[in-house]
Amino acid sequence: ERREGGETGISAVQCLEGDSVWKWTDANPWAERLMLEAISRTPERKAGSPRENVSNPYLFVIEYTSGLMTASYLLNGHVQSAAFAADIRGKSEPVSTHFAHQNGRPYAHFSGLVYHVEQMMLTGKEQFPIERVLLTTGAQAALFESSYENGRTIQEGKRVVTSNLDIAYRAQKESLFNRGPMPPTEKDFGIGP
Repeated sequence: ERREGGETGISAVQCLEGDSVWKWTDANPWAERLMLEAISRTPERKAGSPRENVSNPYLFVIEYTSGLMTASYLLNGHVQSAAFAADIRGKSEPVSTHFAHQNGRPYAHFSGLVYHVEQMMLTGKEQFPIERVLLTTGAQAALFESSYENGRTIQEGKRVVTSNLDIAYRAQKESLFNRGPMPPTEKDFGIGP
């Protein structure tokens, strides 16, 4: 949503599983290069390659109406956290980052979301473009549709055209990214076990 021209909407999605993930990756070398760059940022990555360590990989391919294509890998058994890598026009090397999260209460990585929900309730105005929620929820629904046929999971999910996600918008200028320090993990934080 912050790329040149803003968000343009999603034109199609596809969910792949198992060997279909690596077949698609082999046919799209840019995706493997960026996947490996993102993995290099994860502190807990296993030695070896994702192909060796992941018994059942998943891949979510999203095609945007602008022509941008993204590949999101779920690589349980090789990494346990999230990372990102992308090619940026004018840069010779990809940019990449690791998304830090807290592995115990108070799960501070949710603090920003909770804060903005509270602000919306207090002010009656959403704190970020509501179109973002429509696109993410709609993409997830279409990815589920891609991976099921007649009540069963299919490894090479069908490509689902998402004309209902032709939603364009521009994000607000200021970032809402959490920048504060992460509080310490507390075993007895909050209620419940």
